[in-house]
Amino acid sequence: RDRAKTGHPTLIGLVHTFGLDFAFALVVAPVAAKDSVSPEGPPPADSVFELEGVSVSVESRLPGDARTRAVTVLDRAALDALPATTVLEALRWGTGVDLLTRSPAQADLAVRGGTFEQVLVLVDGVPASDAQTGHFDLNLTVPLDGVERIEVLRGAGSSVHGADAMGGIVNVVTRSPGARPAGRVRLEGGSFGRAAGSLRLDGGFGEWRATVSSRMDRSDGHRAGVDHDVRLGQLRLVGPLAGGRLDVQAGAAARDFGADGFYAPFPSYEETRARTISARWARPLGAGGASGASGAVDVVVHDRAHDDDFVLRRGDPAFYRNVHTSRQSGVDVTLRRASGAWGWLVGAGVGRDDLESTNLGDRSADRGAVFG
Repeated sequence: RDRAKTGHPTLIGLVHTFGLDFAFALVVAPVAAKDSVSPEGPPPADSVFELEGVSVSVESRLPGDARTRAVTVLDRAALDALPATTVLEALRWGTGVDLLTRSPAQADLAVRGGTFEQVLVLVDGVPASDAQTGHFDLNLTVPLDGVERIEVLRGAGSSVHGADAMGGIVNVVTRSPGARPAGRVRLEGGSFGRAAGSLRLDGGFGEWRATVSSRMDRSDGHRAGVDHDVRLGQLRLVGPLAGGRLDVQAGAAARDFGADGFYAPFPSYEETRARTISARWARPLGAGGASGASGAVDVVVHDRAHDDDFVLRRGDPAFYRNVHTSRQSGVDVTLRRASGAWGWLVGAGVGRDDLESTNLGDRSADRGAVFG
């Protein structure tokens, strides 16, 4: 088990117990010989090691000592080491993060004692929080195998990211497509009809790169009325366009789960669907030259649709049923320029939220902002 003492493959058993539920997963992880401890013993106490830097997008933009934000980063190495197979499970290991789980398919997210309505969830910097309710903020379309790291900002971030970020921010950064064809398959099984699996593929053609990740997870539940069936899929395509770089992402998620006794003493049932698409185009402007001026333009277009079908008494929709359909769309444009010690930045954003609900009625809200 000690990775530091062997260059051989390790066999890691991850065991989870809950009541009578028992699941066992085996992961064979090759360990490179370079990780072995040197026979000369530990390095001297005054040794200096240069570590690779990670740019965290949710961190405060204030310079120097004015930076007061507390950020936790779960990078890919940490995610591989955790007993987690979903973003939801991985967030349990973030400092200051509280999850109220109603099902393995869904949970409420809170940070530093705030409510689930005070946390902003982003995917690669694009808002993924639901316009109707924070209950659906973690209805993401990204499987954990498609995640490069998870950034958690503990504390208020509204000055940079808007009013939804009063309690904290979670930014899920997806993996960039690999240059060479590659794949990964994971299969799981257990009691109570548990079956799960994930697939990730990388490939490319010319200067374009693509990655596809998917996951399915189902179980009959450890008791009647708490079954779940989850299916996720995410596509990312990156390549050159018009002198810049285009990054397109699309995803879909379906979550069906029994909610017996979760909301009320009834055998409730819920089905949710999420569909996301976003495109980011970034291009450098006037880099170098005699003036030394440089700049960049960044354009982001995003759209998220979410459906929720809730039945209070399973098998009897006529008794009480809520159907909600929400949609969030937006466009953001940023232009920046720097020359010597001076620089400027201007930007604008527009967006719209729509909600159609059998219980709440139909509502919409338009947003707009300019900054500089």
